[in-house]
Amino acid sequence: MIIQQSMFEKLQSLPLLMGLSVDNLMDIVEKVNFEFKKFHYGHTFVTQGEKCDKIIYVLNGSLCTSKHDINRSFILNEIFKQEPYIIEPQNLWGMHQRFERSYSFVSDGGICIIEKRHINYMMMHYDIIKTNFLSMICNKLQYATERLAKNIPKSTEEKILLFLKHNKIYFAGKTEIKIKMQQLAYLIADTRLNVSKVLNKWKSVGIADINRGNLIIYDDTKIFK
Repeated sequence: MIIQQSMFEKLQSLPLLMGLSVDNLMDIVEKVNFEFKKFHYGHTFVTQGEKCDKIIYVLNGSLCTSKHDINRSFILNEIFKQEPYIIEPQNLWGMHQRFERSYSFVSDGGICIIEKRHINYMMMHYDIIKTNFLSMICNKLQYATERLAKNIPKSTEEKILLFLKHNKIYFAGKTEIKIKMQQLAYLIADTRLNVSKVLNKWKSVGIADINRGNLIIYDDTKIFK
């Protein structure tokens, strides 16, 4: 089977397939369906709560992820670009096989979809793919464990940063969170006055803006150091 060079290079760039020989990759292409799709600005290709029954790789384009909590007390949006980027592989198995947030493009972009049954086949027949997948899951677990092991924050600013860390997935992009100061104060067990002081300090140095229940952090790297 002959495949286009560009497609072959894209497959080689996917972390799940790294380390495979050319022969193994060609064999996989003959048996596994890799569905490539292109979308325009504004298209939502994953909705929070829908069943996670496939692996989705973002091959190119800038993403906007959106998450609301159970009580819809806040909506957190993140805008970033990372190529390739895998969408929530940890939710492919386990008790809660649902996507935890929505994903849309804020540019033209493309994705590669691999259905769960094909993931099962590849992991059963290729130890490298199984190792790559386990490595991804372990990295996510270790990161989550590391966050939980942090010392209990003392200052209001530390509490806000911890709240953001628990709800974000990327720390080198732009963050927009729709939440009232009173609600944020409640969620971090602090006072509205203290929260206001921190957010206004961020605004005064130009790293954030606040306006009627909308907090915008222009560059995450400015606060997550």
